[in-house]
Order: sequence, then C-alpha cells, then structure tokens
Amino acid sequence: MLDLVKKRLNAVPGVGPTAYDALHAVKKGLKDALAPQGLFEDLGLKYVGPIDGHDRTAVEQALEQAKRFGGPVIVHTMTRKGFGYDPAERHEADQFHAPGPFDVQTGAEKPKGRIWTDHFADHIVEIGARRPDVVAITAAMMHPVGLDKFESRFPERTFDVGIAEQHATTSAAGLAMGGLHPVVAVYATFLNRAFDQVLMDVALHRCGVTFVLDRSGVTGDDGASHNGMWDMSILQVVPGLRLAAPRDVTRMRELLDEAVEVADAPTVVRFPKGPPPEDVAAVGRAGGCDVLVRDGRREVLVVSVGAMAQVAVGVAERLAAQGIGVTVVDPRWVKPVDPALVELAAEHELVVTIEDNGVVGGVGAVLLQTLAQAGVRTPVRLHGIPQEFLDHAKRGVILERIGLSAQAIALEVVHEVTGKAADAAADDRTLLDVDGTR
Repeated sequence: MLDLVKKRLNAVPGVGPTAYDALHAVKKGLKDALAPQGLFEDLGLKYVGPIDGHDRTAVEQALEQAKRFGGPVIVHTMTRKGFGYDPAERHEADQFHAPGPFDVQTGAEKPKGRIWTDHFADHIVEIGARRPDVVAITAAMMHPVGLDKFESRFPERTFDVGIAEQHATTSAAGLAMGGLHPVVAVYATFLNRAFDQVLMDVALHRCGVTFVLDRSGVTGDDGASHNGMWDMSILQVVPGLRLAAPRDVTRMRELLDEAVEVADAPTVVRFPKGPPPEDVAAVGRAGGCDVLVRDGRREVLVVSVGAMAQVAVGVAERLAAQGIGVTVVDPRWVKPVDPALVELAAEHELVVTIEDNGVVGGVGAVLLQTLAQAGVRTPVRLHGIPQEFLDHAKRGVILERIGLSAQAIALEVVHEVTGKAADAAADDRTLLDVDGTR
C-alpha cells in the first residue's frame, strides 16, 4: 500500500512529489510521537517495536510486518530473563543463566565443587583489598566470570558495560590512563570481538590493563562458539602484550599478582572451564620457567602450556617407562618466549609442545619460529587444537578425539625417538600405560 501511494503521488505532475513528501513527514512525525525511532530511521532502517517478547502472537505479527518492508528492518522485542519459571526470576545473581544441577520444584542448586572461576573470584577480592587502584570491568558476565564478589565488596570500583567487549576494553584503556589498573574479565572466546581495542587502544598506548580470560581452551559442552581456542594465536601479534597460562590454582594466584603489577603494557591471564587439577609442584627453575619433570638424559623437552600440565607430566611418565630421557617445563608466561626455552631446546634432541589452543599461530608455532631465528635446529612437534569448529561434547572427550591425551602424544614421541613405524600393531609393540596395562 505504501509503495502504491508513493508511486502514484510521485506520478502526478508538479504537486505530486511535494504532496508525497508532506504526507511522509506527517507519517514520520506521528510514528516518532507514538514510538520514537529516529536513530534507526536516520540510518535508513525500518523499525518495528518495542514488542512484548513473551507474547507469541505479537512477535509473529511483528515479523510478518517486517517481511513486507522489502529492506533491512529492526524488530525490537523486550523480554525478561528467567520469565515463566519463578525460581529463575527470583535468582538475583543471573536468573539461572548457566545453573548446575538443581531441584526443579524449589530451584535450589545442588552442591558442586569449586571451579577455576571461584578461585579467581576470591583472589581478585584479595587484590582489590590491598590495591585501591584496581577496578573490575566485565561485559554482561558479572556472575559467570566471578566478579560478583568484587562488586559486592567494591561496588564503586566495578563496571558492567553490557554485551560490549569493545567498550569494556576501551574503557579500561581510559581508566588506566587515569591512574587506575583495570582488570577486564570475560570469556576467552569473547575477547575476539575486542581485538582492535586491545591492539590500538590498550597496547599502542602502553596501558596497564589486565585481561582475565575464563573458559579458555576447550570448553566442550558450551558449544563451538564458546571454545576459547583462539586467544593465544590472536594475541601473539600484539606488541608488548604479556600472556600467562597458569597450570593450577597456586600459579593462577601468582600470575595474577604479577600481572597487576605491570603498569606499562597489557597482560593476560587465561584459565579453562571446570574444576582445577591438583597443584603440580616444580622440581626446579630455568629462567622464568618451572621445571616439572627432569628424568634421565636430555632427549625430549616437553613444553607444557597452562592447564595441559597434567597431560605433559603423563607423557613424561610414559616416556620414562620406555627408557627415554625427558624434561617437562611450564613457561608460566608464554608470551614473550622465555630465552631459557631457547637454551633448553638447544640442549635436547626433540621438542614437544602441548597447548589448549589452536595449533596455528599458537605458543608452539611461535616457539618454533623463535628457535629458527636463533639458529636452533632441534626438531619441534606441535600438539594443539586443530583449526576447526569443535563438535559439542565434554572437554575430556574432545581432547581425546583431537589427540591431546598423554597416551596419544607419548606414543607419537616414542615412534619419533625410536624411529619405529607409526603403526604400533604392525610393529608388534604397544606402548604400556603407566599402570602396566595395554
């Protein structure tokens, strides 16, 4: 109908176009008076709304109306989180955004163990208590990233910018320029949205901002979009940025303490989803790296990144059982590359890197490049996440499928070191598990 009126009026000689413009102005004025939409109209977008998002009939009518416009349309619906389930509506933290098991009748959540996020939540409060310049920022994820305790203790130092990681990052740069030390806590995969701001607003201006990346690496049953498998590749190109990957809770606390002390560059601390492992104690130190295992001759150097320490130690146990000398190191700070890693690599016959990140451009790839530039010819074998969107499954299942298990990596290393064929069955030699089983 609107197109018909426009066509016929504009076809009237002389007064037609003027009459159409007048009618269009009247219509626009009435629409703005009843439902202000100037921003969208000025951008050339049609606007329908606001609509009650819980009213199915109203939503369907709005969508049908939008279909008839024949151009870009914004359908604005308004919903209430937790709508229709009373326990969720009354859940003050996040309206059951991501609950664990709970009683359906009462909404009471069943007891569950502490996860990495809980330990971060406690420690950032401790840091805030002794550092009045530390402020916290998140992007609509206050409870999921563990900043709710900090907010409760320091409400005037906590900022939730909504679903806008770019704004969170630029805000952090501004606060850092004002003499504060912002801690930006987001899921690892969502930092992708703010790469430009990390590079040009924070790093370029040498702002002391700490990014805490929860759900790094394989998250599994959160789905393909939530796997935090990109950050250690993407952030490698940011000049001056320092990136830490703690292997356990003790190291997470240590590295977070170190990160907030850096006032002239961005720092990143990443950790995975779920319960943390038992602490893995160091048996020595090499530069800034922790030595986790030192067994026999210097044949294989295993570089363990962050939460893959348990896997790396498991690899070492299997290699040692085969009479292969092995050293396992945890760099702690994986960017920049510790010079001690270059020296250790030169002293060994094979380097194996294990990381919970995309294998392309990750920690192992950068170490390989660094060794090449230093003239170190020790072979390097990279173990990480293949560059694909991972299927929905539990973290352990996915790690097993993509070969990031101690058994799979150790078998490959044994074949590399001994020069055996890759087919263990044809070789009539099966790698014994640590407990002696096949």
